[in-house]
Amino acid sequence: MNQTFNFPSLIQRTQFAAVACTLVGFELLSFWADIGVRPFIVLLLLYSCVVYSLPFLGVGWLIGMGVFQESIFDYPLGFLSLQYLFLQTILMYQDKTRLLLSILASWFYFGIFLTGACILRLACWSFLIGPPIAWQRFLPDFLLTISLYPLFIGGLSWLYQRLLSNSSKNPS
Repeated sequence: MNQTFNFPSLIQRTQFAAVACTLVGFELLSFWADIGVRPFIVLLLLYSCVVYSLPFLGVGWLIGMGVFQESIFDYPLGFLSLQYLFLQTILMYQDKTRLLLSILASWFYFGIFLTGACILRLACWSFLIGPPIAWQRFLPDFLLTISLYPLFIGGLSWLYQRLLSNSSKNPS
């Protein structure tokens, strides 16, 4: 998977955005609270979209998704949105040739990115919300998200190929 994705049409961008919103909705299910672990789907999307150059993930989408999650989780306004924008900015300035060498290299760098994102969230929590929380609270979420990465990238690759084959059959 040494290529970057390019979606030329608005229909394909809309289809992909619908799938992304469905995945983020999956993260918000109460099922995760019941079992005590929650994957960081937005961080998976953020990393994948920036590293593989998916064009639909913009500033407005990140702010909207952050505000939506903040309202669900009862976080202060801007708590997640600003974190997502900061992480996107950091990812945009990375050398993507190293990240795209292989799935293992990308997976390794995603682990580094996710570690930084968790540290950022812990620091913001301590600074903005209240008493510090233990880093162990994020460990199950971290491990679940890391384990989902290959499936997630495989699913994105499959979706990309499907959208390309549909656009070659029905040019827009």
